[in-house]
Amino acid sequence: RDVIDFCVSAAEAGAAKPDGRMFQLCEAKSGCSPAELVMVGDSAEKDVAGAKAAGWRAVWVRPPSQGPAIVGSAVSGEVA
Repeated sequence: RDVIDFCVSAAEAGAAKPDGRMFQLCEAKSGCSPAELVMVGDSAEKDVAGAKAAGWRAVWVRPPSQGPAIVGSAVSGEVA
């Protein structure tokens, strides 16, 4: 079963994350509002911060190479 309906590249969006154009293009392609979308990413700066600025919810998957996670360490002291 297919679980990915589309992909968005920085080249297609005209900017890379955390720029809002990346998230706006995802909204347009998905037909969803920001409140319906969730970003799952491994970069607190690019994925989580960009998603939150776009009005999305975000889940930060901390790479094991960065050591143990500290609760509330993602962005602005908040757990995404």
